[in-house]
Amino acid sequence: VGLVPNRATWTNFRAVGRTAEEAFKVLRAAKDLENAGAACIEVEVVPVRLADHITRSTPLITMGMGCGTACDTQYLFSCDVLGTHTGHYPRHAKRYADFVTLEAEVQERRISAFRAFGRDVAAGSYPEAKHQVDMDDAAYDRLLTLSQSL
Repeated sequence: VGLVPNRATWTNFRAVGRTAEEAFKVLRAAKDLENAGAACIEVEVVPVRLADHITRSTPLITMGMGCGTACDTQYLFSCDVLGTHTGHYPRHAKRYADFVTLEAEVQERRISAFRAFGRDVAAGSYPEAKHQVDMDDAAYDRLLTLSQSL
């Protein structure tokens, strides 16, 4: 309830429930899920007071994101925790790592490794004898004999 990303075309990506009427709609949605038999609800980007009211007025487990500490549990998307994208991060997100920089470094290393491989192949320095499988003379001679039957 609250900010539902697949409904964001209706609400935009913003906090939901700042007015009494909009907060009531969020509360109604929570109660509807409770009445439908849900065990828990996600409460996303709503005012803290509304999240607290929902948490206190329902037996459902509330999982909160962007609504303070009022819910029973907290969650963030892994892309926000890991910092895997550039651009806008929502106010409620906290980056615990910078995977964008790490992934860029890994990509540079990939490119460097493939270029080195290409250079070695072109120069004839790869593959070396240690990178190949050999067959002993007796087995090869037997293969030649067997191959005559083809």
